[in-house]
Amino acid sequence: MLVRIREYIINLNHQFDDLILRPNEKQKRKLDYRRSLEKQKRTLNDEIAAELKSKRRQENEILNQQQQAKRHKLYMQTTAACPACVSGRMRTKRIVQNHLLSYILFFSGIAVMLIFGCVLIGLIIGPIMCIAALCIGSSRKTVWKCDNCGIQADFTVNKN
Repeated sequence: MLVRIREYIINLNHQFDDLILRPNEKQKRKLDYRRSLEKQKRTLNDEIAAELKSKRRQENEILNQQQQAKRHKLYMQTTAACPACVSGRMRTKRIVQNHLLSYILFFSGIAVMLIFGCVLIGLIIGPIMCIAALCIGSSRKTVWKCDNCGIQADFTVNKN
């Protein structure tokens, strides 16, 4: 009878272990499984994020290339090839002409005002000469100028 009681107690211990210890093991396994799933999700998310970043970089590079192509096309439309050196591009430049003439006329107008200032004619002709000098000095001419060799050509616009 003692043997049977002992077997019964051992059997109860095994059942108790099955009830208490095994669910803990199952819970550990479930937790391990969930953690492994979370790790897989993180790695997948990181891979997806890396793919998205690379796609965005590629799209940005394509957009930059398209914008550069548009700029180059616009540059080619607003410039012309240089007839002298062929490799340079002609651009429009504004040059100021008649600086020396305007300076001479301006200072002579001031001299007329100072010399003939007591007479009414000096006070009328002097300022007129100064204003004329300013008008002559502000005249600008638009020309084509090569970036490479520096040659200048007259700028003519065809109005059709």
